[in-house]
Order: sequence, then C-alpha cells, then structure tokens
Amino acid sequence: MVIIEREEGEPPADLPDGLDNLGPHNILSFKSHQEPFTPWACDELLGHYVNYRKQASPSMDNLLPSEDFRLYAVAARYPEKLARKVQLHEHAPGVYDFIWASRSVRLIVTGRVAQAKRNAVWELFSGIPERVAHGASGYAWRTEGLSSVISTLYTHYRLEGIQMPYTVKDYFREVTLEHLDTLTLEERLRGFSKEELLKYFFSDESGGKIDEEQIKLYIQRIQQKESKK
Repeated sequence: MVIIEREEGEPPADLPDGLDNLGPHNILSFKSHQEPFTPWACDELLGHYVNYRKQASPSMDNLLPSEDFRLYAVAARYPEKLARKVQLHEHAPGVYDFIWASRSVRLIVTGRVAQAKRNAVWELFSGIPERVAHGASGYAWRTEGLSSVISTLYTHYRLEGIQMPYTVKDYFREVTLEHLDTLTLEERLRGFSKEELLKYFFSDESGGKIDEEQIKLYIQRIQQKESKK
C-alpha cells in the first residue's frame, strides 16, 4: 500500500498513532494475525521501496530524494523474531522505530496501540475480538460505501474461527441510530408498509396518541390536495 502526499499543508490532527512522520511517499506493508512480520518481510518491504522509487522518479538518472520516502511495517502481532534481530525503539504504545539495512522503518503493532478513537482503523485489523469491536464502534467512515469493509472483515474473522462480541448487525444498527436525525421522515419510514405503520399507530406501543378520527382527517387532507392537482 502506498500513501502519497497530494497537497501542501498540515496533516489531519486525528491521524492514527505511528503516522505522525508521513512524507511525500509512504510505503506500507501489512501482516495479519496469521503471519508475523519477519526479517524476510522487511526485505520485501525494502524491495517494494526500491521498485516504487524507480517508478515514481522522472528517470533512473534523476531519482526522487530518498528522504521523500517513508517505510511502514504494520502488523497485528508483535514480531518476536524481528525483535531478536534488531533493536526496536518504542515511539509510542505499539509504535516502534528500527533500522533495516540503510533505511529507517516505522513498526506499528495494531494489537498494542493505545485504545483511542484515532486508532480505530488499527484496531479493526488487530485480530483481537474486543479491540476489533471497539474499532468498529469508533471508526468514522469518510467515504460513502466503505462501511461494507466492516462486513467483509467480520466475515473473514468468523471464517478464521475468531468469535466477535460485536456483530455486523450491531455495527450497522449503531451507525443508523447515530445518524438517524440526518434522515428525512420519508427515509426513516422507508421499508415499512402502510399496514405496518397503521398497526403501530393504533397499538398500545405507540402510546395511543393517534386515534381513528385523526387518521380520517389526515386522509381527507391528502385527498383534497390530490383533487386540486
């Protein structure tokens, strides 16, 4: 994955932990809970950097400055084998810096970052049920339609045998309730038949605030409006 700077200015204030040092070109490599970030994975990341730098530069004789590139190793699990090979300098909870070959690499362990709203995206990929649930409830989707990622992610975890205490249904219900006041009356009632609505309004559950005479008057007003068209 590559994150490219498109505009000048300050980055958003709520960036997830570990992304405070973003540069013009940022190469990220991710390892899930199934696969640790090993020394070999570091070699792969370095290879991706070399190839990408060639492609992003005007020519081989005019390569972009190496300082324009940042390398990120994102892992769900703490890399025990890598930690025995290099010294990991803790920058923040779950965030470490280390040197691989001639490059500085930022390591982000998604299961160890601080439990905060800004880190919701990391928690979603932590592979830890409680943290995934916390991330799902706290992440603010900035692009319409991306919430379907939650469903795909939960399906993946379920196939891997990870039991989630917070279901996809819970997530969509919570999001709907959170944005309910932004919907029009028609949008809120969408999906209900006339029979269901009438049954509710005449039920004890509705509080008995609408009686038959009110319904008749409302229907008459609608009919009068229709006749004037």
